[in-house]
Amino acid sequence: HEFFREQIQVVEETLDSLKIIEKPTILVFNKIDMLEDYDGLKGLQSNYPNAVFISAKRGINIQALLEILESKYNEHSNVYKILVPYTSSEIVSKLYKSYEVMTREDIDEGTMLELKIQKDKLEYFNNYFGKYVIN
Repeated sequence: HEFFREQIQVVEETLDSLKIIEKPTILVFNKIDMLEDYDGLKGLQSNYPNAVFISAKRGINIQALLEILESKYNEHSNVYKILVPYTSSEIVSKLYKSYEVMTREDIDEGTMLELKIQKDKLEYFNNYFGKYVIN
């Protein structure tokens, strides 16, 4: 789009007004297959070195975008092991709904889970489930 710079600025201003500018973001340029010359793409890459350039329609660079998304997700997550006693087993379904359960093991003492928790959900997790965390 010929006014893409203005569109980027509007998004950044909106994020700032919502006080979420510090959240991790990924700038993605789609439809790179529609650029008429390679120099145009090189210019964009030079001006936006941290951006990802894709063509969703043709599948160009989608794997790189997925890898960046996974990296950002992991970068902003913590892994915790918790042990939920069987007497509190209703908590297990809440954990499955709210967090990424990486592993589960049912042992004599209860259900042991390894959870990946986004940093922005950490305070809530600690308040409600912190007592189940094991070292």
